[in-house]
Amino acid sequence: STDTGWIFTADHVKETYAMKSLAQRLMAQISAEFAARGVGFGIMVAPPRPIIAGQDPVGATLDGAAYDLAGAASSFDQLIAELNESGAVAPNLASAALADPALAEDYYFKRDTHWTPLGAAVSAYAFADAAKAAWPDLFQADTALVRPTDANDIYSEKGSLAAVVEATCGTRPDPELTPYVSFEGGLQRGLLDDLPEGTPKVALLGTSFSNRYEEDAYRVADALENALGASVDNYSFTGGGMTGALESFILNGKLSDGGYDLILWEVPYTQSFNSTSNLYQLLGALQYEAGAAAGGSQVALGATDEVEFDLSGGAPTGITLSVASDEMRRVTLKVVYDDGKKETIKLQRSTRIPADQRVDQWSARFSPSGSRVITGLSAEFTPNAPGAGATATLWSQ
Repeated sequence: STDTGWIFTADHVKETYAMKSLAQRLMAQISAEFAARGVGFGIMVAPPRPIIAGQDPVGATLDGAAYDLAGAASSFDQLIAELNESGAVAPNLASAALADPALAEDYYFKRDTHWTPLGAAVSAYAFADAAKAAWPDLFQADTALVRPTDANDIYSEKGSLAAVVEATCGTRPDPELTPYVSFEGGLQRGLLDDLPEGTPKVALLGTSFSNRYEEDAYRVADALENALGASVDNYSFTGGGMTGALESFILNGKLSDGGYDLILWEVPYTQSFNSTSNLYQLLGALQYEAGAAAGGSQVALGATDEVEFDLSGGAPTGITLSVASDEMRRVTLKVVYDDGKKETIKLQRSTRIPADQRVDQWSARFSPSGSRVITGLSAEFTPNAPGAGATATLWSQ
């Protein structure tokens, strides 16, 4: 809209965010895996842009198209409540953004999907408040967020959505300029300084929101370090989808060997927790890392595009694939249960996973209900076969 300056795309104007029952069960098991390791588990869900923009800008930008902003906000609130019920610590970032109209106005770029540096900082401080309440012995920083007053440190966002306008209309809106945020208190250290003894250690696993332009352009990790008084290692990467960074982190052994006190998962509102294939894949990675595949039944795969597994030795609860092909991007698992119901689980990997974070294991956990038994299982591999020497391990836990 040339009147409001806002651009929304179809995936921004969803109205349903709450989890279905299967997703809730999977999230509870995922949270339990972190709890079993004695590691804190937090989630930052960037709130839907229309909710932060408000009804008037949304209505004007959508040119009268129906959008139930109140319903979307209620559904997002329900999602946050469900994530906390699962055992994770997940503050409502929509509430944090809307608490101050001046903050809400500058929380998101109007012509880009992402939050501004101020939006990132508001989110970091909201998470820090929740973390201090959940783990008071771990996070004790006395910090404050300072609104930008110095116009010398300016960020210019050319806008990913502005590129769509340029391609469609032949003209590109001007870049959006916004000051960076400064901080008081928190973790203050030089680049080469050692961490003070007892400093909490946090791993940030997210998307382009936390790694814009492959350099954390919005300074999310900096904001978290200051808000938490912690050391934050940012493993986020652009284009990895909802679970790419977190799955790679787990399968690379950093969860068990990194000495982290808190795992912080950043998920944008454009990703759905009801995409349960992602959650099956993440839960499978956690249980594989915990040793679930040890002693499982191993099957050679080789140069095949699909395979049907022999389950005469018992019904598995999970599968791990050890592959020899860097080109394999998807594994489609087709599962049949003893109650006659069928399920398709699509395991996916992005081509944009950084080279140093790639792994050759794929894992998935099957139905978490415990009451169903698998009677049939097959796998299809796309676009390449697993490769010579590849194996599948069927395990039960």
